Amino acid sequence: MPITELGREKADELKILPERFDLLEKKLIQFVEEGYEQCIETKIMRYGQSIFEGAYGLSKPGDCTSNQKQDMIFPVCSITKPIIAALIMQLHEDGEIDITHNVEEYVPEFQCFNENHAKTENEKIKIWHLLTHTSGLQDDEIDRDVRGYLKSELKIDVPKEGAFMKELIHASKILKLPVKRDRAPIDTWNYLALRITPVRSSREVMMYCNYNYELCKEIIIRAYGKSINEVANEKLFNPLRMKDSHFILPKEKWDRMARRGKEYEGYPILNSPEWFNNDGGSGGLKTTVNDIIRFCEMIRQEGEFNGVRVLSPFTVRTMRQNFNGDMPGNLDARTLGFNYRGTKLDDFSIMRSASTIDHIAFGGARIFIDVENGLSCAFFGVLANDKKNPFDKFSNIVYSALTD
Repeated sequence: MPITELGREKADELKILPERFDLLEKKLIQFVEEGYEQCIETKIMRYGQSIFEGAYGLSKPGDCTSNQKQDMIFPVCSITKPIIAALIMQLHEDGEIDITHNVEEYVPEFQCFNENHAKTENEKIKIWHLLTHTSGLQDDEIDRDVRGYLKSELKIDVPKEGAFMKELIHASKILKLPVKRDRAPIDTWNYLALRITPVRSSREVMMYCNYNYELCKEIIIRAYGKSINEVANEKLFNPLRMKDSHFILPKEKWDRMARRGKEYEGYPILNSPEWFNNDGGSGGLKTTVNDIIRFCEMIRQEGEFNGVRVLSPFTVRTMRQNFNGDMPGNLDARTLGFNYRGTKLDDFSIMRSASTIDHIAFGGARIFIDVENGLSCAFFGVLANDKKNPFDKFSNIVYSALTD
């Protein structure tokens, strides 16, 4: 379904041009036919009203019967991070944590700096540094040091690159960690990563780092004493009626998960049962466009959606600010959980307000929220490995459809 019936009937009131959305549908079909995307699902809302709902392509490669039905579940990878940020801010506004406090206050084994670094208290890593990717942590460096520890301290040979699952399982036995075998690799990696000293101080540079949000997840589950799946259900998904959003995807919904062909980004890992059960704080979310747009609208409407409030207005306004304005580069701009567009010129092009916030994900998913223009948008695709993401063309058409 392209432009919604309501969008066409209330075009003047919503200040949109229906013919531009007709063009948008043709362009989305073209993206699939030309091989940019295996499939696309998208939903756009303006002033709280759904104006465009589209589903195109095949959710399962080679299956001509699996045309999109607007309810396909996608692994949205890094779009997990805004969800984690919202859960952190709920703890913050409830007085359970303070994001300006040191991470080690809530995760004592997180060794911010050892004796060799002699950093001051002010240079230690705070929770807000994690949220804005200014902690000084870097994924490749942590991975390198975990491998180095296994080799030098535990005498375990590990590959220089690629997976080292067996080696981590072996390490868990040597260290006598109380972990289950199916979680031994990730839990052992996390155990070691917590004890690795950062190379640099916080706020030296903005470096996008997945481990920042794994630490945020750790803070959340320790605060509530529950799994991240349970916390997210209780605090966000159930109140907002995000009925198909999960960290651990129930087996009865596995057949609704988008499956990728071998020429598409994320194959084969995003097709695997291991990923369906991945509850990582940096990339474990599985959801639909219909669900995530509810979350986007909650952020746009300052913490409330359909009469249900999950965050205070002041908290959400705080979240949406650019906290990296003092950093050296234009590309460093970040909010608490989102990318802050500002004047960045990249795959989002130029047709949006400077205060727009968004998040992109490995595999082809993207969301954006433009409060100034009353827009929320979810664009979930299965992106081809050898193609540029066509999101800029998509967003240009969306904005050209606005009359005000």
